[in-house]
Amino acid sequence: MGVQWACESLGIPPALFRKLWDEFSDELGEPGPDGQLSHSSFEQLARIWRLRGDGHGPEAIRSALRGEEGTPVEGDSLLSRMESLHRALDHSERRRMEDRDRLMMAMIRTQQEIRDLRQELTIGRRRDRRKGFLRRLWGGGGR
Repeated sequence: MGVQWACESLGIPPALFRKLWDEFSDELGEPGPDGQLSHSSFEQLARIWRLRGDGHGPEAIRSALRGEEGTPVEGDSLLSRMESLHRALDHSERRRMEDRDRLMMAMIRTQQEIRDLRQELTIGRRRDRRKGFLRRLWGGGGR
């Protein structure tokens, strides 16, 4: 497997590939003739890339590659990420429901204000009708 193929397969630029190779060369071994990677080197590099993407530092990655006790396991990391996403989703859902409730209360208050204004307008019109045409026209006082 060539370096270009490995970069394309992992979705990383060649500069990052070289950086990872330099940083973890003791775990990855030496490239074969013509810069070819062995299958095991590629698998290790893919695992390094996944662990790094999960937010693990270089020492935790080295420990995981060596299989030491208490090291981050990819499944556990994925499970913790899923739990974190689940908590974030729950939080988002609660906020959405609270926002919906606030909007509904604001709509109810607005509707009540509109009803009150209509009622005031209707009462004002009734008073105007009782005054008579000339009093309304010249603004004369009425009872």
